Amino acid sequence: FGVWALMPNAVDDGCSLDPGSVGASSSRVGVVIVEDQTIFRELLAEVLSVEGGYTILGQFSEGLPAIEAVSTLAPDLVILDAVLPDLNGLDVLARLLAVRPTLSVMMVTAHERPALVQDAVRLGARGFVTKGTPLRELREGVRRVAERGTYFCSVTSAILASNLKSPPSEA
Repeated sequence: FGVWALMPNAVDDGCSLDPGSVGASSSRVGVVIVEDQTIFRELLAEVLSVEGGYTILGQFSEGLPAIEAVSTLAPDLVILDAVLPDLNGLDVLARLLAVRPTLSVMMVTAHERPALVQDAVRLGARGFVTKGTPLRELREGVRRVAERGTYFCSVTSAILASNLKSPPSEA
């Protein structure tokens, strides 16, 4: 859980860092979560913390602060929402990978647009899940992407398979 759980009277400005986690043990996967929906971001951080094997290095509600922090925090994995208030998630993905080309990024979204999924894969996302994905699939996706593999939930897998047959329109 983030800093906000420890400070019940604090205002959530959408950004929290765990300074004690910078340079955390290499046996744990360092994770940054970039998600504007506070409840989803905090629940995801809580689930991964309880799961074990993960250290939440930072949580951000906007892309720019996350991009700026990634070089300092040096996460192994970024879980990135495709739609953010300040930047398009695809732009954030491209900038993150420009700063850290070996970074593993898993996209999450409530939108099932074929072009979005295809563009994320083309830009270097290692995984993509919809927010309607069951928790067990999300956990499996995080594990696989953290291990430098790939993971696409059943919905995004179907979108990618369909895209092979007929490329998506820009609509």
